[in-house]
Amino acid sequence: LGILISLYLVHEHYTSTSSICDISMTFSCSRVNKSRFSVLFGVPVAFWGILWNVMLAEISRKSLQVLEVNQLKDQELLRTYVFFLFVWCLAGIGFVVYFIIAEYLLHAMCIFCTMVHVLIVLAFAFA
Repeated sequence: LGILISLYLVHEHYTSTSSICDISMTFSCSRVNKSRFSVLFGVPVAFWGILWNVMLAEISRKSLQVLEVNQLKDQELLRTYVFFLFVWCLAGIGFVVYFIIAEYLLHAMCIFCTMVHVLIVLAFAFA
């Protein structure tokens, strides 16, 4: 779900039309998604969201694979994946905080961004 929302936000970043979640000046994905905070290293932040979610899925897949194949015989490898999963989700929380601050400074809220934020917080909670 995070990948799909981020894909939509990348698409919206490059279009000149308004987003389907542009309800008002306060609730406006376009206002947030096209602001000075919407680009990191020359790339839309939603693209980084796609990469973050892909990595989350891959780390989770690898962790589950270790559980299935080794049946806890290789606990050190499993601990490594779980630790990396935790660190990855913690980094995601850092970006969520940054983007919430950005929305506060813009006096605008992106509903789709908030959905991604909730997914990241949930991933962190389950990590």
